[in-house]
Amino acid sequence: IDAEHTKVQPAIDYFTYSAAIIHNKDRNPIVYGTIQAYLKDAKDRLLLANKEASKLKVPLGIKLVRGAYMSSESKLASSLGFESPIHDTIQDTHSCYNTCASFLLDDIAKGSTGAILATHNVESGKLAASRAYEIGIGKLKQKLEFAQLYGMSEALSFGLRNAGFQVSKYMPFGPVDMVMPYLLRRAEENRGLLSASNLDRELMRKELGRRMKEYIS
Repeated sequence: IDAEHTKVQPAIDYFTYSAAIIHNKDRNPIVYGTIQAYLKDAKDRLLLANKEASKLKVPLGIKLVRGAYMSSESKLASSLGFESPIHDTIQDTHSCYNTCASFLLDDIAKGSTGAILATHNVESGKLAASRAYEIGIGKLKQKLEFAQLYGMSEALSFGLRNAGFQVSKYMPFGPVDMVMPYLLRRAEENRGLLSASNLDRELMRKELGRRMKEYIS
């Protein structure tokens, strides 16, 4: 269940975790809530959800993303005279994401938590993959999954899949006037996307060159 603006997120969390209590059984969660790492309280919310799930002995499913409503959240907070709920710098968001991802990976190793690490950031993907193998959960495909949008960060997706991890590619579908704003929010949430795209193009050029060389020879 995806995340939304903070003004409606408490209601979404309520329904998500209520459904998780009912449907998450046998140590394999099927209902996943979403934590947005660009929020300053992201780690606290993750720790609270984990604590309550442990208390109730309910398998916890978490999808970790950076977040998608940066501009609108800051504007709303400013109009109400509140401090922005978004981290002050993109590096703070990266640090929060990586810290939350590491916590989730450690919790997978200990118990019944399941995690979807949705990121287009190559560095975050590398850190998470290294940590997963370091603590011995590289092959627990039912509990750990990476996710990227179709057409974005293809090199990261292929690299993670070739390393043995489960990877999902998500394809947005709908009217152009709805899909384009969605894709623009994805680009805004991960400002390193352009460098990842450059890497994808460079790797594609190398692969095309390799195939042409094989064909000619």
